[in-house]
Amino acid sequence: MTPDTVDVLEDTLTKLKDKYGIMPKGVVYNPSKVPDATVTYNWVDDKIYISNRFNDINNYADIVNKSEDSLIEYREKAVINKAEAEIELNTQRMTVRENLMDTLTHEYGHFIHRHANADYVQKSSVFGAKDLGGKLINGDWKYDINSYYSANAKIEAAKISKYATESPYEAFAEGFLAKEKGQEIPESIEKVIKEAKVKAGVKNIANGQKNGILGSTKDERILDVHPIGKINKEIYKCITDDILTDEVVITNNQIQHIMDRHPNDYERFSSYFGEIVKNPDYIIEANKPNTALLLKEIKENDEIFKTVLRLVASKDNPNYKNSIITFMKIDE
Repeated sequence: MTPDTVDVLEDTLTKLKDKYGIMPKGVVYNPSKVPDATVTYNWVDDKIYISNRFNDINNYADIVNKSEDSLIEYREKAVINKAEAEIELNTQRMTVRENLMDTLTHEYGHFIHRHANADYVQKSSVFGAKDLGGKLINGDWKYDINSYYSANAKIEAAKISKYATESPYEAFAEGFLAKEKGQEIPESIEKVIKEAKVKAGVKNIANGQKNGILGSTKDERILDVHPIGKINKEIYKCITDDILTDEVVITNNQIQHIMDRHPNDYERFSSYFGEIVKNPDYIIEANKPNTALLLKEIKENDEIFKTVLRLVASKDNPNYKNSIITFMKIDE
């Protein structure tokens, strides 16, 4: 392995560890474990293995170029099957990776996926596999082009890369890498990745830093949080005049609380959080200090939502932010 490759490998691993706080049991050079790839994550022993193709970061660029050139031939092959045709038309690249370290980050995505299920012992329990459009076939999750749901999920995966259409596993890992590179991916796949990060117990990655969170005023811990948006403090004066900040966040704990008590609500409606706290239809004083019960109807889908927002006041820790405590859809 060239010195440049070793340096960049060390730097990539350090960045992943600093960002997420969890790592596989090892990153091992063992070409025999990687017969047909550059790098691979082993779900059984929880290690990432690298092959001889990982030896030179500069030469790997040639592999990338040859692979992308083959996409031209791939897209020229038309198929009668409508779903397959849509997959081909949606495919804009063979894979997300552009350099050698991208292959490592892709496999780290598999590691995150595997650890999203604390009870993972066999493929049938892989987190989010069904949400990614997978169908359990002969004990493993695959795309089934003959199934409407699975075929459409494969079409969505194609928007990331051709390789993402190989299986729900690769859709997750390719989507993970794309997000790491600051790219947009289909919302359905992004939701599974976000939830998997929470389940796996990664460190907070919102804005690259830790933020204060207001939950119980007795809890002085700094928790992993995710920014939601900002409120107009004027309209919340019906709850209290003493509001320190207009920033709103939600913690991993509260996300889990919503997912446990109101199944599917977070996955389906979390994109509305920012609009709900910014422009609620009704603000009602809750039975706890500095806490607002918000009601909001989303016209697009004629849905009504109830959200509980804890406001940070002068007696609270100044590092705290206003926090969503819980959320649910109201069924009329």
